[in-house]
Amino acid sequence: MSYAELGALAARRGYGADTRALGQRIAQEQTLLHADLARVAQQSGVAVPAQIEERRLALKENLLALPGQVFDRGFTLAVAQDSALMLRGFDQSGSTNDAALKDVARRYRSVIEQEQKNSNQILTSIGGPPFGYSPEVGAPAPF
Repeated sequence: MSYAELGALAARRGYGADTRALGQRIAQEQTLLHADLARVAQQSGVAVPAQIEERRLALKENLLALPGQVFDRGFTLAVAQDSALMLRGFDQSGSTNDAALKDVARRYRSVIEQEQKNSNQILTSIGGPPFGYSPEVGAPAPF
């Protein structure tokens, strides 16, 4: 399940209007980001992964089992974690000599920062992350 598909799932299944709106934006923005990264990978001769990561499949299964606002908490926590991971990746792209990759990171940084901000706002408004987990730290969730 790609990050864009996660957004589309939230756009359909989100309990709150804010969650559904965030899901829709993520689906659109991440589709564009993926296309740009795929183009850069193709130009660089790097193969784009064809298989979905196991953790993405597990995330989808877990989210599908969650009702109402619990779904929103799981989704927004996943967005906060993934956006923190993407921002770290963008930071690391600064050390590459690939100008196209640097350009993608530069263009999408503010998009990902806004997704992270919006997910954290929604998460806070519905009770915060479980177990006191702080998504900004970027550590794996304690569950």
